[in-house]
Amino acid sequence: MKNIFLYLLLGLLGLSMIVTVDLLAGISFSIQVRTFQNIFATTTVQESVAMPIFLSLPLINPIVMYLKKRNRKPSK
Repeated sequence: MKNIFLYLLLGLLGLSMIVTVDLLAGISFSIQVRTFQNIFATTTVQESVAMPIFLSLPLINPIVMYLKKRNRKPSK
């Protein structure tokens, strides 16, 4: 669970750093939002398939560990 939290925290910190640098450069927040919308609007099919795969990678290890723990418990 800590790994998932750290993954999300690093993602949020990265996005906040991008937004902060753009604000310091004088770019308005509405232009930043439009830029993010354009990035996702112009993705190709391959990129659209790859994004969920890479976003789910940090979740695979905790799910597998949970399933292993659950299967190891002796049933009564």
